[in-house]
Amino acid sequence: MNKFVSDIVNLYLSPFKKGNDFKKRASRKEIFVFTLVNIIFFALINILLYILLSQLMGYINHNHSDSLLFFLLELFAVIIGLPGVNIILLALIFVPTLTLIFRRIHDFNCPDGVLYGGIVFIYVLIQLHCWLPYAIPTKFIYIITGIFFALIYFIPGTKGDNKYGPQP
Repeated sequence: MNKFVSDIVNLYLSPFKKGNDFKKRASRKEIFVFTLVNIIFFALINILLYILLSQLMGYINHNHSDSLLFFLLELFAVIIGLPGVNIILLALIFVPTLTLIFRRIHDFNCPDGVLYGGIVFIYVLIQLHCWLPYAIPTKFIYIITGIFFALIYFIPGTKGDNKYGPQP
């Protein structure tokens, strides 16, 4: 069990250690662990913050319902609290996630243009949906994005060495 936890921690920290390395390869295991730990971590943080903020608001409403200062504190907690923490956490994992996706694309022996093309295509779909909401349904955008990321997550990479380095 101890080796299992150690492997999970090492796989999760790997994108942070490789920071701005866009040139090598990443395994399916590395991207699965990174994504799964982030989902669990975000869920736990949001649940704990929700409980904390609801307790704080209950305290404010019960004890200081007529005070402007506590009203502003409550407003700050609701509007800035959860979204603000999520934005900070997303900012912390943005670069490691981006490098991990690039390295995963390299595991297929594909150039960076494949990822750029996918991102631009999804962006264009979203923009078209904003301007013509009935022409492109939201579900279609979700399906295309899901297929794009399913390819990244589930298709095995190139066996052996490729032009981006040895097999991870």
